[in-house]
Amino acid sequence: MASARTDGASTPILETGTVPDGLYKVRVEHGQFRTASGANRTYSLYIPESTKGLPAGPYPLVVLLHGFLMTGHQHSGNAQNFARHGFIAFTPDLTKVLLGDDTREQNVQDVLEEVRWLTNQKENPEGPLRGLVDPNRVGIAGNSAGAAVSLEVLLEAQKTAVPIKAICSLDGVPWDRTSQRMSKLKPVRMLSLRAEPALCNFHGRILNYLAMMNFKADDVKINGARHCDVENPTTIGCRCICGSSSEKYRRIFQHLTYLFFRDALDGPSLDGKRETFSQAVHSYEHGGQVVAKLDQAEPPALASTEQTQ
Repeated sequence: MASARTDGASTPILETGTVPDGLYKVRVEHGQFRTASGANRTYSLYIPESTKGLPAGPYPLVVLLHGFLMTGHQHSGNAQNFARHGFIAFTPDLTKVLLGDDTREQNVQDVLEEVRWLTNQKENPEGPLRGLVDPNRVGIAGNSAGAAVSLEVLLEAQKTAVPIKAICSLDGVPWDRTSQRMSKLKPVRMLSLRAEPALCNFHGRILNYLAMMNFKADDVKINGARHCDVENPTTIGCRCICGSSSEKYRRIFQHLTYLFFRDALDGPSLDGKRETFSQAVHSYEHGGQVVAKLDQAEPPALASTEQTQ
């Protein structure tokens, strides 16, 4: 159940009360993870429960990273949505994501360590995720400064063979230092899902970084959306700095993010219709709601991209 909030936050976009037919029940666990750096990282895990008539695990894993001065709670609605559709969602709390390279590097290494821990839980006989996480179907997403962390986690993961297969930048604002490393990224499924260019996304800065890569990515701009529409729920703090937020746009962000990872990580199809990510984008495009450049919308495009570089 979503609880009432008194801090100016919007209500998370998720179904409350009885879970709709055809979706998973969700168990939410909160905990702390002590990293090698000595940090105690608080987190929330959203886990699909065994539900009659729906596929059992192992499930794909999606890591959702929040933006500057926020917490993992700002992805609670998105995490619930993923879990109800057969994903395990992990929302860790980051610290001081804009304050200096040392702190940034600590965030990157701590998230990487958490991903390793999660993917190793499948074989842990005493862990809450025994048999539930598919270590070969892992994705990561982050909004704003969380997208900067996500990009660098992916770069480090590719050096250490941590199997991150897909990444989504949610109105991302990469760090300056990452520009020198973008050409080193190896091909993965990648989506930039963004709001209108504005101060809080550094006027669409992510586009410059996509152009530095040696492979193509998908880019979708949601017409009329603002930086805070990525959060679910958003906060009054974000809205005061970056402008208003609309449930209409938050729903589009949530829907396209889910479909991207469902297709990229071969998640379960629960509605019987199997609308693909690219089909949904084209539908929004037809309605004038998005502008899209889909250079990598289907898995075969990735293989052909690798061959032509």
